[in-house]
Amino acid sequence: MTLPEFAAVVWDMDGTLIDSEPLHERVFYATCRRHGVDVSDLDAGVFVGVHQYDVWHAVAHRFPPHVTMDSWLADLDAEYLADQGSLTAMPGAAGVVQALHEAGLRQACASNSSTKVVAANLAALGILPFLQATVTLDDVTEGKPGPEPYARACALIGVPPERAVAVEDSITGLMSARAAGLRTIGFASNRHVADKPEFRTLADLVIDRLDQVLAIVNVTAKA
Repeated sequence: MTLPEFAAVVWDMDGTLIDSEPLHERVFYATCRRHGVDVSDLDAGVFVGVHQYDVWHAVAHRFPPHVTMDSWLADLDAEYLADQGSLTAMPGAAGVVQALHEAGLRQACASNSSTKVVAANLAALGILPFLQATVTLDDVTEGKPGPEPYARACALIGVPPERAVAVEDSITGLMSARAAGLRTIGFASNRHVADKPEFRTLADLVIDRLDQVLAIVNVTAKA
């Protein structure tokens, strides 16, 4: 199935373009341990695609009163940035983004991560020249699953939501994109998430490889 009427692709970042979920998981547990908080009973997978404010609200009751959301988030970012050398791109990510750019499609990134984390991810990927906009959690009043990240991304690149498609690996991300009026491609990079019925319901199409996006939007990669 191809969808040639699309003029733009809006990408999720973590778990979609970059294989960062393992690092986010390590950082989550390590930062909690540093504050003497045991979260070993929690499966970090439940936080895939969930923005940091909601993660904090889910665990805040475990922390002593002197630990604030801002200090905890700063610790998370610092821990992540200290280990950014371990980041790797999802297979084919950079080539797909470049091919879409060369075909004339506009592209943006809409992430639930902070500006510092997104900047580190983009540096690791080397795709910033191919993006017309990036939207981070710091740029919106409400992150995913609310519609603002995707709505803002479309506004910044000058493409109506109905002419844009989102590529997402999380249920919260798919909810956000659909709420903003985009069509959705579910990237099954995390089987724990992708096998859930909600994922299949929210995604207009499901892919296992990022290069499948090219055929969906009717773009041929250069040899």
